[in-house]
Amino acid sequence: MKYARTDLIRTRLDKESQEKYRKLVLKSGKTSTEVAREAILFYIENHDRLDSKEFENTYRDDLKKSTNRICSLLAKVALDTATLAHFMHSTMDDVGKDQFKEAYSNAVKRVKARISKAEKEIVELLADDKD
Repeated sequence: MKYARTDLIRTRLDKESQEKYRKLVLKSGKTSTEVAREAILFYIENHDRLDSKEFENTYRDDLKKSTNRICSLLAKVALDTATLAHFMHSTMDDVGKDQFKEAYSNAVKRVKARISKAEKEIVELLADDKD
């Protein structure tokens, strides 16, 4: 594509960037001006998309923080529940302990029955990681 004479754009690059640019120009087989023009036009055309990527990265980071917070809360609830279960179990007589074990076994069966295929795969992966 031919470009009419327009205002000249000039810029400076550090030595490392200049060397990378020089190699890019040689590899492309184009002139330095053509490569610079294509880079500027590409940036102009894709600027909005590049901005949305930055937004997506920020959103991803926020989501990760929220996920970590939820996991921390779940761990706290699990610890509190385990503490109460241990306390209750330690204060029971043998009949109560047998009933507790049966209730626990039934709860495990109910939870396993509700786990989806995807969740089972994740559980298996996590179990493999422990080895």
